[in-house]
Amino acid sequence: MDMIYCCEADKNTIHCIDINGTDIFSYKSPDFEGPVDLALDDRENMYEITRKSNKLHRLPSDGKLIDILLKTEIGKMDMIYCSELYKNTLHCIDINGTVIFSYKSTSFDGPVDMTLDGKDNLYVTTLRSNKLHLLSSDGKLLDILLKKLRENKDELNEPNAVAFNENYIKLVIMATSQKCGPCYRVDKLASAVKFCTDCEDPLCADCAIMHKAIKSLALHHLTDEDVQTDKAFSIRRNCSDHPDMGLEFYCSNHEKLCCRTCSVNTHRTCGNILPIDVAARGIKTSVLLNDVTADLKGLLKTAGQLVEDRAKTWKTLEKIKRPLYKR
Repeated sequence: MDMIYCCEADKNTIHCIDINGTDIFSYKSPDFEGPVDLALDDRENMYEITRKSNKLHRLPSDGKLIDILLKTEIGKMDMIYCSELYKNTLHCIDINGTVIFSYKSTSFDGPVDMTLDGKDNLYVTTLRSNKLHLLSSDGKLLDILLKKLRENKDELNEPNAVAFNENYIKLVIMATSQKCGPCYRVDKLASAVKFCTDCEDPLCADCAIMHKAIKSLALHHLTDEDVQTDKAFSIRRNCSDHPDMGLEFYCSNHEKLCCRTCSVNTHRTCGNILPIDVAARGIKTSVLLNDVTADLKGLLKTAGQLVEDRAKTWKTLEKIKRPLYKR
C-alpha cells in the first residue's frame, strides 16, 4: 500500500505516512514505551517491539491495537522471531505468543537485528561478538558468517542491522566503527565519537567530556574516532623487549625509544640518552619536521593531480566509446 511506518523512541510514538510524507495515523499508549523496531506480516498487520516496556504490540493497517504479545521478524508460517539483547537469546513464537523454540550459544552475544531469506532461514547479527548467525526455521545453527574485525581486518565490526533486498540476492549489513569502551564495561551501549590515545579507549560524547573534567585525565590526547578506526597511526607505549616496562628514554645513537631496563643494559655505552620529553623539545620547529611536512604536502598534491587526470581520462574514453556503440 506504499505506506511508511516509523517510530520515535524518545516520544513513544509510531507514525504511518504515505510516500508523499502525509501523516495517515499515529499510535501511542501508556505501555508503548521505547518503540525501536517493527515488522509487517502478509496481511499488513504491524508488530512493534518496545525496548523500555518489553512489549510486542500488534496493530492492523489502520493503527488500532489488536493485542499485546510479547526485535521481531515475521516468517511465512506466521512465526515471530524476537531477540533479547542483554540475555543473548533469540525466541521464535507464534501469533498467539506461544514460544516455539529459543536459541542461545556462547558466541551469540548481543543479538540486535535479524532478517529472513526466501526459505525462512534466519540471519541474526550480534553486536558484541561481531557475528552473523544463520539459523534454520526450526532454530538449528547452520553457519556463522562473520568474524571479529580484530581477527580479520577485512570483516565488519559490530554489525547492528541486516536486511535482504527484494529478491533475496543481496544481504545488506550495517556496522558501526566502535562502541564507547567505558560504557561497554558497565553494560551500556553508546557510539564512540573520540579516541583517547593515552588510554587507548574509544569514548562516547559524554565520556569524552568526563575525560576532560577529571584532573588526572585532562591532558590526555583525544582524536576523532574515525582516525583511530582507520588505523592511520598506531602508538606503542611499552618496550617490545620488556612488555611490562614503559618507553621512557630516547637514544640518539640508535635513534630509538627504550625503556629503563634497555637504557641500562643495551644502551649503557651510548653517549646520549635523554628522557623522551627532553629529546622532543623543539621538534615542532625542527628542520626535519619541516622537510617531512613539505614532502607530505607534495605527495598529497601529486595524488590529487593523479585523481584529476584519471577522471579526465575516463571522460575521454566515454566519448570515444559512444560512437563505437552506435555502429
